Formats: sequence, C-alpha cells, structure tokens
Amino acid sequence: MSDKLQSVLQSLPVGRWTLDPRGSVITIATKNFLGRPINGRFSSFNGLIEIVAPPALSHVHIAVSAKSIATGSKMRDRDLQKTKIFHSEKWAEICFESSDVKLESGVAVLNGRLTVRNVTKPLVVRATCASVLGADRYRFTGAVTVSPRDFGILHPFIRKPVAVSLVAEIAPLQIER
Repeated sequence: MSDKLQSVLQSLPVGRWTLDPRGSVITIATKNFLGRPINGRFSSFNGLIEIVAPPALSHVHIAVSAKSIATGSKMRDRDLQKTKIFHSEKWAEICFESSDVKLESGVAVLNGRLTVRNVTKPLVVRATCASVLGADRYRFTGAVTVSPRDFGILHPFIRKPVAVSLVAEIAPLQIER
C-alpha cells in the first residue's frame, strides 16, 4: 500500500461523509457500433460514505439519476432513456452499494453490487486517493468497466463495454472525534 493512501485512510475520521457535487464527476466512455468514441457525464448523483472501525466494514452508497446523462447529442441522450436502454421512467436510478473494503497495494478495493434497470450484479471498484484538499476534504478516483448486456441492455447498437470513471470529492456530514 502506498504511504499516501495508508496515511489518508488512517487519518479519515470515523463518521458519515458525502460526495460533494462541486468537486465530484461521474463519466462514461464507450464506442458506438461504428467504433467511434462516445463520452458522457452524469450531472445528478449523490453518495454516502460511512467510515467505521475497522475500515474493512466501511460502506459506500452512490445513486445516479439515469436521466442526467449528457453525451453531447440530445437525440442520443433521449434514446438512452427509452425502454431498450436505461428505461428511466421505470428505473430512475443507477446504484452502487459496497459490501466491504480491502486495501491492496496502494488501492482501496470496494466489493459491492451495481444495479442498473433493476438488474444487480457484483462489481469491484478500485479507488485511489488523488489528493488531500485540506482539513476533512479528500479526492478519490475510481474506475470500472461494465458490459451493458449484463444489465439487460439488449439494444442492437449497444454492445461495447462501458468504462465508468468517478472523481469523488468527499466532505464530512457527521464526524466522530
């Protein structure tokens, strides 16, 4: 484990933390059926991080509004909301819920479950501390690749893996000192 991550994890006070939307970003990257890159960004999400002792029992919950995706094409963004893709009228949120946290070689490994379209699959997210922003403010980064097919997205043009990236700036909600 890197000295930086070890130091940050040891200094994180036990308590409840939130994702600060001003410094947090959730993006996706994939390729369309022609192989051209498609990038998007979710603008509406929230997260709760509960740090406990021991840290392995800590918990992360992130909820993303499926309707908040912006890819640079209004027509594509509308299509993503339809029944064959996100079906956001029925399933408005995409959620990640961790079950445990492990520290491996400078990385926090979050084992958990991702739910998209009411389909839940196991997911492992690897996160690193990008920076310490001052007293009780930290920035973490994480990334994962998912297959739309695993979540029941069977649209014929959506077949490529999707890379999901998170920059999470966390701030305290309630800290135990």
